[in-house]
Amino acid sequence: MPTQDINVEEPPPLWHDHAFAFSTYKKEGPLHRLIILLKAQGQPNKEIAALLNCTPVTVSLVLRQPWARELLLKLMHDHGEDAIASLLKSTAADSIHTLIELRDDLDVPAAIRRQSASDLLDRFLPKPTQKVEVASISLSLDVKQIDAELAALEAEERRLCPKTT
Repeated sequence: MPTQDINVEEPPPLWHDHAFAFSTYKKEGPLHRLIILLKAQGQPNKEIAALLNCTPVTVSLVLRQPWARELLLKLMHDHGEDAIASLLKSTAADSIHTLIELRDDLDVPAAIRRQSASDLLDRFLPKPTQKVEVASISLSLDVKQIDAELAALEAEERRLCPKTT
């Protein structure tokens, strides 16, 4: 597969620059195209790396390239898939691996490790059923009856809390 020059001036506006590549590849190579095709099929980064005999960091760097993101979205769009849903589905396994790594890393603060463990459990186990009690109150809209109840409550208040001067 011949390589082609890629314009890397600006990332597509969809990505908001928050995960922009630290290094850039000026040309797309065969390995890069395979990474993009496997990601479009929903493969997680670690599995792509294992299949192509490269590191997960390489896969991540390729997928952070603006031209790679553009091509990935185009492939998903051309095949009629919802690009956002497909992308989220393909990164779910990577996110779970990240949570596991955070949970098991003793150098990570305890609060983050606990939250990672909790997040993993929340994704696997359903949340427990919460008991909700509802009490119904019958309200009367009769103004005379409301005034009589108010007068009775005021009399009870005066009886229980006499004013001392």
